[in-house]
Amino acid sequence: MKEGWLHKMSSGCLGSFQRRYCRIAKNDKGEWHVKYYHQKEDQKHRGIIPLKGCVVRDDDRPHVFVVETMDRDFTMRAESEAEQKEWVRKLRTACLESSKKKPKESKGTAKPTAVTSPREKEKEERAKQEAKKKEMQRKASLVNWNKADAKKMLDMVAGKKLLVNLHRLLFLLLTSTEESGLVAYRKAFFTTMPYFTKVHHVIGLFIEILLLPPPEDAAEMIPRWARIKKRVLETIAYWIEAHPSDTSVDMYNKFSKAVDPDSFPPTEWSAAAVAEIKEIGASAEEIKKSMRAIINVKKPKINYAACPYYFWGGGRNRYNGNVIKEVSYGELAQELCLLSHERMCMITDRQIYYRGEKGWLTEQQNQNKVSNHMSNWVATCILNTIDKKKAKERKCSCEEKKPICEACQNELTAAYSYFLKVAQRCLELRNFNTFFEIMTGLSNRHVLRLGPHTSLPSEDAEMLQGLKQISDTGGNFAAYRECIGEFKDNPTVPTVPYFAVYFYKRIQHIEDSANLSGGWKSKSKPEDKKDAALLSTRDSKRVPPRGATSSTSASSLDPSSATHRKQVDTKPTATATAVIKEEPQEQPQEQKAAPPPQNPIDTTNASTTNNSTAGMMNHHCHANSNATVNISYISHNNNNHIHNNNNNNNNINS
Repeated sequence: MKEGWLHKMSSGCLGSFQRRYCRIAKNDKGEWHVKYYHQKEDQKHRGIIPLKGCVVRDDDRPHVFVVETMDRDFTMRAESEAEQKEWVRKLRTACLESSKKKPKESKGTAKPTAVTSPREKEKEERAKQEAKKKEMQRKASLVNWNKADAKKMLDMVAGKKLLVNLHRLLFLLLTSTEESGLVAYRKAFFTTMPYFTKVHHVIGLFIEILLLPPPEDAAEMIPRWARIKKRVLETIAYWIEAHPSDTSVDMYNKFSKAVDPDSFPPTEWSAAAVAEIKEIGASAEEIKKSMRAIINVKKPKINYAACPYYFWGGGRNRYNGNVIKEVSYGELAQELCLLSHERMCMITDRQIYYRGEKGWLTEQQNQNKVSNHMSNWVATCILNTIDKKKAKERKCSCEEKKPICEACQNELTAAYSYFLKVAQRCLELRNFNTFFEIMTGLSNRHVLRLGPHTSLPSEDAEMLQGLKQISDTGGNFAAYRECIGEFKDNPTVPTVPYFAVYFYKRIQHIEDSANLSGGWKSKSKPEDKKDAALLSTRDSKRVPPRGATSSTSASSLDPSSATHRKQVDTKPTATATAVIKEEPQEQPQEQKAAPPPQNPIDTTNASTTNNSTAGMMNHHCHANSNATVNISYISHNNNNHIHNNNNNNNNINS
């Protein structure tokens, strides 16, 4: 098409051109390209410039043009201006033909393959990974559960390796003849059920089983039919006892309809079937009584306070900024520490990973509302620091919505600095939840708009920068995890973790089953182990009464003690991964007191977990805590208060 001598810019030395002989030709695929040689007679080329998708443009320098490819740019210089225009015209024509080149159609029926973009390739890779994951789940679900040992299966479920075929597990639960295996199957079923389905789906399955009529032809099938019915009733009774919060009016109505004796006329059945039906009906009536007792109980709207108790007495307005003038930041931080510990003790292991039929559980919604309320409370206290009466007396320009004056700016800065010290003190007390709530309130846009953070003293400004680094949410809360991971070697240090990390990043189950047939091996994630270990049992000690004093807590809260200075060092040193200790196997035959559960997924021992978790906060009870915290219930209806959406508090008459 075109050939001749050109000067190509050297890549090793910028600004220097080397004389090369260039030819424009086609390759085997029919695409245009430029080959350059050292000499005209050379048979072996020294380089190739592909012209597909490239752009040829002129340069400001005389006789110079640039060929821009997808990978790099080639700067060329012709001998004359006419030679330059000829090369540019030929190259642009070749580029245009290469771009419009259509793929050759094959002689067969196969269609030509289209050129895929990087985004389409990424989608294809994701689809392949999803298909591979589903295939792994299908293979793991084919495990022969009849040959699996009940204790091994229970340990596998307690270790969060939850690739369990739920329908197969339900079948073993209803047809097992051994009581020891039945206990294991029942516990495994209730542990794995929230990962695969919802409550009303399982209740519907149970109701379908209860509605099955007894066999009429084969008399030997009646005992098996009755055994399955009894197992269903025992399972529902166990469910109601272990998780009463799942019981609702709709569940009660469905269950009552399923066990209604009028739905099956007994005249067509044998005497053995009638006897079994009477026994099943008696068990069903007991379950209905327990369900009615749970539904008729009036649930409190919120059973913990949202802010310190001294804001609720004497008709005092909790948003008027009196806390800054009347309470020291250390006392407020200790009070907030006790309230956060009270909230942490109310979190059960089931709330971390369970979602109800209509979203989160009521307890989880309450925790989220309280966290939002605390952040808004901090922001509102800062904004209401300005005394409107004094501002009106001195004819402040702030009253006329003009730029804020110096006096009001000083008041806002003092309030901002006060809550900054409260956040620092909460961090020293290992109260990470309140620390994040206060930092969220300090970063409120209405507070930052007035600029109190810009006029802070140098010490407070440095403190603010350090606290921002710890509260940074980047890298999946990397700074927070590094800071809280320092205490893994000393589990007796009381810590209140950040609740949002556990409510929004729930404990994930692993995709592989553990050491079963087929050679599957389990894989664990360090962050999942760390999340689970923070809510595991750390100390067997209980929190002393709030009116009592403790020598250990007093020494730990004394700023002059060496132990306290060692504990409050919050500078991150090294990233650590918490390790979960394996729970010892339980012996169902022996009647011994079970040890505290080490696994947050064990839903049957929720009360034990709460009692053991209560020991994590023993150093927050300071020596001067003679006043008790009054836990108030919040029942206001305005937007600044917290509501509860419990709609199932209907009374049902027996």
